[in-house]
Amino acid sequence: MTTGKLLTPSKEEWRKRYAATETRQGKRAKKRSGFKQFLAGLFLFVLWIGTVYVAYSYIENRLAEQHAMLQAYIDRQVQNIQETNALNIQTIVQKQERLLSELTKIKRALEEADEVISQSNSTREALDERITQLDKQLENLKESLRILQETVDAKN
Repeated sequence: MTTGKLLTPSKEEWRKRYAATETRQGKRAKKRSGFKQFLAGLFLFVLWIGTVYVAYSYIENRLAEQHAMLQAYIDRQVQNIQETNALNIQTIVQKQERLLSELTKIKRALEEADEVISQSNSTREALDERITQLDKQLENLKESLRILQETVDAKN
């Protein structure tokens, strides 16, 4: 470089400067590029975590809703079954009461029949006794008739 002249760098100096600047810019660009990639990766990671959290919250809420609906359905079904069982029990109790009433009537009828049968047995025994007495009287009358016939025959 000469003195007194306007200092203009030579082509070679320009190349050296440009190469140095280019090297510095390249390093910066690489640093920025790495940082940008890191930020992009971090952004995607945060976005993924957010998506997972939102999906988890949605699924948890849906499961809670379905659990509540299922619990309500089960409660309704249990209540329906209890009402049906109450009606069935009431019907069974009514039938049981009717059967007990009929059994009581049958028992009374059997007792009355037993009473009639025992009365008829005592009546039968009384009749048998009376028949026996009448048989004895008949025998006595036959004997008397025979005696009278013999007396009439002896007179004739």
